[in-house]
Amino acid sequence: MDIIDDDPAYVVKFKNAFQRDLAARRADANETWFKLATALDPHFKDLKCLPREKREQVWTSLENMLQAAEPRREATLQPSTEYDEPAQKKRRSILLLGSDSDSEEDGMMSGELQRYRGEPSISIDDCPLQ
Repeated sequence: MDIIDDDPAYVVKFKNAFQRDLAARRADANETWFKLATALDPHFKDLKCLPREKREQVWTSLENMLQAAEPRREATLQPSTEYDEPAQKKRRSILLLGSDSDSEEDGMMSGELQRYRGEPSISIDDCPLQ
């Protein structure tokens, strides 16, 4: 939207205001989060909306985020020292059922991400929660 000599003053004023507003919105928009959200949507996880060279950057960012979250996840799975009621023991055993060993925990998030990436994208009509 370039300003040309034939533009009336009000059009020039509008174009300038529009360009400033658009620039401010772009500066405020966090495109990284939009890209990550797109990758996590099974409809669009192939990231065809991005150039090929940027697609792997999104997956790398997502994997780094998952690895950074892993210590917090492990801390929440540690059994509590309190033993107030049998229901707490049952909840703890349910949380720990998923893994047989510590070595299986290593890279679990990365493996889940790779499995997700390997699955085909779903149709736009399909429910992503199913």
